[in-house]
Amino acid sequence: MDRRVTAVLVAVVAHLLAGVAHGYAHDGAGVQLTTGQTAFVWVVATAGPIAAAILVWRGAIRSGALLLVATALAATIFDGYYHVIAETPDHVHAVDGPFADLFIATAILVSITDVLCVLAGAWLYRQVSADTDADRSARVHDGT
Repeated sequence: MDRRVTAVLVAVVAHLLAGVAHGYAHDGAGVQLTTGQTAFVWVVATAGPIAAAILVWRGAIRSGALLLVATALAATIFDGYYHVIAETPDHVHAVDGPFADLFIATAILVSITDVLCVLAGAWLYRQVSADTDADRSARVHDGT
């Protein structure tokens, strides 16, 4: 398997594992999400990167990379807003009790893996685009 594809798949798996850990912290801390937030987490932050990884794995690398960038960027904004900016029960300073430290640590981990996925997707897209441009240039110079 191409190392570029492997790097993206590793980033997505790390993101999903961080999300599972953060979900556990949410449950333990008793922090409930609204219906809209839950839908966003399942559709955009979870299913989006999985779909992107499947696309990349199956060879639709550019589409998968773009989907990963879009969904991970949206998740980065979502997580930053609810964990740091908005005064909600999901804010890292609003959580107390025995799960507070885990909640904060996993919120940070989720944000890091969000950004990692954005960077990995953008890097993969750029790499594949550069390969395509080089192939196109070679065909032009070869006369094919």
